[in-house]
Amino acid sequence: MASFFIIESKLLRYLKPEMIAKFFKYTLVLVLFFIIEKQDCDAQTIEMKILIGGHPLCLDSNFNLNQTDSVQITSFKFYISGIEFWNNDSLMFIEKDSYHLIDMSKPASFHIPLDMAFKFPYNQIKFNLGIDSTTSTSGAMSGALDPLNGMYWTWQSGYINSKMEGVFFSKSVRKSFEFHLGGYQNPFNAIKVVSLKVNSLAIQPIQIDLLYFFKEIDLNKQNHLMQPSIEAVLLSGYLSNCFAIKY
Repeated sequence: MASFFIIESKLLRYLKPEMIAKFFKYTLVLVLFFIIEKQDCDAQTIEMKILIGGHPLCLDSNFNLNQTDSVQITSFKFYISGIEFWNNDSLMFIEKDSYHLIDMSKPASFHIPLDMAFKFPYNQIKFNLGIDSTTSTSGAMSGALDPLNGMYWTWQSGYINSKMEGVFFSKSVRKSFEFHLGGYQNPFNAIKVVSLKVNSLAIQPIQIDLLYFFKEIDLNKQNHLMQPSIEAVLLSGYLSNCFAIKY
């Protein structure tokens, strides 16, 4: 782009005033085109909204599940990885080194910026809820995958794909619950693929409504899970069904 202006500026000495005016007019249009095009292409962000029953989740606050039961979530984290944009059956974009830790205690993590080199049509977003087996076996890493985030077991068990902790209240009963869901080896591979239809002209936040998760389990009986298992695979499926984009 810079070389273009250097070359064209040398030609100005040979142009008539009215031609110079036209030159600057068309140059301005060209510059504005590049600015607008870059803003449209590079500025893409996926936003997450975590809810319970349509209400924004607040840590350490009570939320009613029904007329008798309520929960208080004290911690909620999960991994999003392998983000892809599709247009029907065509893969249009895949994020490189795509690992994001969404932490309820860190609102900044709800926004995932993506670096897209050009504009393209798309009508579907796909991503993993969890960390793939290759990454899990390659050893602990840095950034979102740093063990200091409290989301890594060992190389044998891999990463915790999602972690939810809190308290369950039912009439006079009070029980704590802990769900650390993960595992990458069959039959305990707990990673789930989430696929969502999207309107690229009116992108909406991805909503994660945990009420759908709690409707599938009985917290009186099922309240403690801390290792890879068939149960962890099942609960991971319940959690993946909480994701939606609504227009």
